[in-house]
Amino acid sequence: EMLAMVDTLLLDKTGTITDGNLLVTAEIPLSDEKIDLNSIITTLVEATQDKNPTALALKKKYDKGKMMKVVDIMPFSSKRKLSAVAVEGNEVYCIGAPDFIVENNEMLDNFVETSCKSCLRTLVLARYQGSIDELKDMQKHKMEPLYAFSLEDKLRDDVKETLNWFYDNEVDIKIVSGDNPNTVSQIAELSGIKDYGKFLNCSEVTDEELEERALDTTIFGRVAPEQKSQLVNILQKKGRVVGMIGDGVNDVQALKEADCSISFASANEVARNISRIV
Repeated sequence: EMLAMVDTLLLDKTGTITDGNLLVTAEIPLSDEKIDLNSIITTLVEATQDKNPTALALKKKYDKGKMMKVVDIMPFSSKRKLSAVAVEGNEVYCIGAPDFIVENNEMLDNFVETSCKSCLRTLVLARYQGSIDELKDMQKHKMEPLYAFSLEDKLRDDVKETLNWFYDNEVDIKIVSGDNPNTVSQIAELSGIKDYGKFLNCSEVTDEELEERALDTTIFGRVAPEQKSQLVNILQKKGRVVGMIGDGVNDVQALKEADCSISFASANEVARNISRIV
């Protein structure tokens, strides 16, 4: 009955409108230095024990590396948008969203732009001379970029049909994603999302700006977990009955706040347990 009353539906991207099975499609070096890429990626993935789709895609692609001597780790965080590992020699390797790690790198910027136009997610591998504790507070431009990667995330086969059904039943659809808003917008266009060009980079907005833009924005990119639940609350205050579809830990608070929460059998256990419909 509550689903029948929903007039606004918030969708996560990865694993919701896409199948969540990421694939590394390209890599480019951002430094002239020769590095053991396989071993660095293997160490990052194994030491942090990240199980998200990005980590699984990297593990599948770079599976022939040797573990380095690990001193400290920082698992992936949806807020920081990166994971990191400190190894012997006072070096920290981190991998994550380019705009959260490196700035003012023309080669990287061009790679990100090309990837976005092809609906691909971009990651960057960077190095920092220091400790994990210092990394938590440092500015991104102090990191040395080493490699950039693009990852493909395929649409679900029935996504257009499903979204059109909601549109036919006068439900407003919005995408909330931690990915680059340009990439999400391109994928939204392929999915048949209306007004896919109305996107917002949520890492650059205040709470007040988020509230002002909530109704007229379709694509919310670089969304922090707390901003997802904020959006649910903002839309509810504006008179909307909100449905939320998500499958990860970063969706849990938004699922809890939504009028109707929906998850998948393949979703994170916490997300399944909190959802009204699975």
